[in-house]
Amino acid sequence: MTKAGGIAYEALNVYFSSWASLFSSIHLLDLWGGEKDVLTIRELTRLSITLPAWWAVFWSSIVTFASAADAIRIVQTPSAKKSCEFAVAVGVISAIVSAFFILQHYEFLTCCCRCCEGFETMKWLSYGGWFELACSLLVNLWFIIGVDQLTSAGQISSTITGEGKSAFGILWDDEGKDGGDGDEVANFYYIPGTNIYMSIWIGFISSVLVTVRWKEARAIKFAETRREEGDRDVDVNVENVLDDEDGDKEEEEEEEDYNI
Repeated sequence: MTKAGGIAYEALNVYFSSWASLFSSIHLLDLWGGEKDVLTIRELTRLSITLPAWWAVFWSSIVTFASAADAIRIVQTPSAKKSCEFAVAVGVISAIVSAFFILQHYEFLTCCCRCCEGFETMKWLSYGGWFELACSLLVNLWFIIGVDQLTSAGQISSTITGEGKSAFGILWDDEGKDGGDGDEVANFYYIPGTNIYMSIWIGFISSVLVTVRWKEARAIKFAETRREEGDRDVDVNVENVLDDEDGDKEEEEEEEDYNI
């Protein structure tokens, strides 16, 4: 219903109720998972304070990319087609960056780096570091450009409902007049309603939220690192004590054998 030019854009009640139904279903599934002691959204996103925002950037970018790719086939003006292509680029690039940090939170990439000799030097790629801050700022800038270009007048996401001709309405020309039939249809333009307007703004707000929360995430990451280093020091001390005890026992045994 919310595909490019779908029926949801003829009545916004349909549009918002469709998304509300989806989110309600996800929420009910999450509640069921909590009751059955299965993985929940909170457990999936509690690893870092910036992780929920990265997930929001990822899914909003996927929606932006998919909606723009769907809208390309039905737009009629060159400017709208170019804005669709740019929306695809915005969605793909931001999705790749957010997916990278999501995988870093779950240590998928860290596991791969353990096989490399330079694992210790690769830690700067982890979340909570300066690299995450730099990437979040670049994503912010990328979304600012995207919002400026895609939501301006005549572009693919200037409105939610679109402009011009619709499969469920009548034909309108550039002057807002009913075009009727015949050769006049060639003068008509059509910008379909899409999800891009909402998704591009959600992605931008989420990327800003990553930057705002970065300092707190860095402090938490620093505390975790110090705790891990302390645990390693304790393990090393225990091993040294055990080695010393084994050495003392061997010396005592050697002395007993000598006395005998």
